[in-house]
Amino acid sequence: MNDMTNVRDFGVTESEQLVQFYKKTYQTAGVCFVAWLGVLTLLFYSGAMVSIAGALLSVNWLIVLGIFFLATWGANMLMAKGDGSSQMLGAGIYVVSYAIIFCPLLLLAAHVSGGMADATDTIFLPALLVTGIIAFGLIIAGQMIKSDMKVLQPIIAIGSIAALVAIIFASLTSFTLGSWFVIGMVLLMCISIFYQVSRFKYQYSTNQYFAAGVSLFASFVVLLWYVIQLFLSRR
Repeated sequence: MNDMTNVRDFGVTESEQLVQFYKKTYQTAGVCFVAWLGVLTLLFYSGAMVSIAGALLSVNWLIVLGIFFLATWGANMLMAKGDGSSQMLGAGIYVVSYAIIFCPLLLLAAHVSGGMADATDTIFLPALLVTGIIAFGLIIAGQMIKSDMKVLQPIIAIGSIAALVAIIFASLTSFTLGSWFVIGMVLLMCISIFYQVSRFKYQYSTNQYFAAGVSLFASFVVLLWYVIQLFLSRR
């Protein structure tokens, strides 16, 4: 995505355009999330979730993550083109990719809880509520802050590299990433969402609300992933 070279020239209507930009960004993120829930529901009731989870767990997790990152990278390339059809296709790839990678986690939660219905009541809905409250607070804070918070960029970069190294190490050995890793990832994603929202008005131009919304959806779902793991660690 374009950086400071893409700052908007708001002129006399800066406030109105900024409000519309945020509104459309959050609407896009919301639509993506609802679509993501719809895909997960379809996968579960069709029985495909079990097959997908089995396929993902039958190979090294690094291969799964590699394919996932390639898919999201391709989605970003499509959305960068700017035309409506490419953006919709890119968003669709994002939604389906995140639904697929969630399948093993959701089935694990169902197994631990004694069924998907119990997992929904005791893990999924509480985790979604907690994630929603956290994200709402971060979005409000990020939107209200006057600085672009570039000071957080090296913290996020170092944290992301450390997390990737830990995941690679755990995938290649018998080492298990415990609750402290999950807590660290929750904190990292909170910082990332706050930084992401604070940078919206600097990083994206007026007509890039779609890409901003999809990126916010992705960050929210990753935060939800680790919050669900926190709830699982208590079982």
